[in-house]
Parts: sequence; structure tokens; C-alpha cells
Amino acid sequence: MNIFVYGSLIIPQVMRRVTGRSFSSEEAFLRGYAQFRLKDEADAALIPFPDKETDGVVYYDVDEETAGRLDAFAGARFERIEVNVETEGRAWVEAQTHILRRAQRKRLATEPWDELKFRSRDMDAFLRSPSLPTPPPSTAAGRAAKPTRRP
Repeated sequence: MNIFVYGSLIIPQVMRRVTGRSFSSEEAFLRGYAQFRLKDEADAALIPFPDKETDGVVYYDVDEETAGRLDAFAGARFERIEVNVETEGRAWVEAQTHILRRAQRKRLATEPWDELKFRSRDMDAFLRSPSLPTPPPSTAAGRAAKPTRRP
């Protein structure tokens, strides 16, 4: 599957820290959605928003195990949905992304998430955060252990 990400996950170091993997990727954007900063947090959330678009990255050929790690990183406040994104090369790609559940929208700040602010003010602490999931250790067979999936 392909996964469209926004917020901190567009940064390769964050994606590797969360998933323990690297994937082929391409810049893309999603029409009809906007990303905002989460109140009292360094990261972003995506919500439906007519006439807006969100810049992000589409990661290609993401396995279910890694998708489960991304679900855990997003947490229960988010749901994973199917979307169509447009790449920089103007190709349409089917992907999945995480959007903030309607009941959680009170957690949104009024300003959009800002990558430059994140990189300069928050990224180092974010990457060192003990609450950031650590990819599971490899098993003896060389595969990662199965993640815990949210219901």
C-alpha cells in the first residue's frame, strides 16, 4: 500500500525513527484537506477542509506491519482512510492517510503546522522523546516483531 503523510512524518529521520524503515517516496499533495498544529503538541493533524490542499509525501509499497506502526504513532485520535493524492509529476496515486477524528477537533490550534518551526524548535526533542514509539527489535529470523494494532 501507499501511505500519504504530512506533519513530522514528511521528514525522513522521523519516519525512520517511527517505523525503523525507509521507503521510496515522492512529494505529493492532497486536495480537500488542511493540516493544523495540535494544541500543546509539536505535530500536525489533518481534517477535511473544502478548497484547501495539504502538501506531504507519499511513501510507496508500505507493508502492513509498518502501517500498524504508523497507526500506533497516530493513536486512537486518528483514523486511517483511503485517499487519492497528486504527485509532483502530476500523477494520481491511491494511498492511505490518517485524519483526526471529528470528536477530537477541539485539539486543533488555529494556525497551520509549520515544518520550518518544527525543524528549528521541536525536532531534536521530538526525536529523543521517550513517548515516541521505538521500532520493535528484529526477531531471530530477521523480521521485525508484529506491532500491536489499534481496534
